[in-house]
Amino acid sequence: IIMTVNKKTGKILLTTTPRDSYVKIADGGNNQYDKLTHAGLYGVDSSIHTLENLYGIKIDYYARLNFTSFLKLIDTVGGVDVYNDQAFTSRHGRFEFPQGMVHLDAEKALGFVRERYALADGDRDRGRNQQKVITAIIQKLTSAEVLANYSAVIQGLQESVQTNMPVEVMTDLVNRQLEKGGKYDVQSQDLKGTGRMDLPSYAMPGSQLYMMEVSQDSLASVK
Repeated sequence: IIMTVNKKTGKILLTTTPRDSYVKIADGGNNQYDKLTHAGLYGVDSSIHTLENLYGIKIDYYARLNFTSFLKLIDTVGGVDVYNDQAFTSRHGRFEFPQGMVHLDAEKALGFVRERYALADGDRDRGRNQQKVITAIIQKLTSAEVLANYSAVIQGLQESVQTNMPVEVMTDLVNRQLEKGGKYDVQSQDLKGTGRMDLPSYAMPGSQLYMMEVSQDSLASVK
């Protein structure tokens, strides 16, 4: 998920690129087409460069999340509320999520963001649900009462996040937000395409894998 932060306007854009997107994989992927998730075989830089090339952007920082421990933050901030588009039961925890607003603690959030098999649009719906939970966490974390205790939040994040963002940059973001007040306006988008089983994989030649052929119209819109 690419998070674009506009400090001047107070807007955040979350862009999800489905893991099965058929794209040119940078670095160890030799710029050959494969599913995006295979960029991870060659390291974080390959994933970053692949997305930079796809969208024609520069990515300043990365954060790798261990979702299980990251979601413990939800309990720290007293849970989050998200709108659920479709009723489903999660495989993780066997939680039943009705359509409409749902309140999530850390354990329920994990079931919510992991599920894809019970969703109409599979992995793409899972990506949208992940966006919703991340949005809810951002809005809680950027509230004045939580930011006032941001050192404890950063301490908690260290267990679950690897990042190349310097602490000074994090502190600057927090201080700007404390001065400015208000909440970030978080918007979301995702890359769309068509599922296929006949496209070759560079990392796994000869295997028939599910790929998402990227819609050029969607790519132009996301850019």
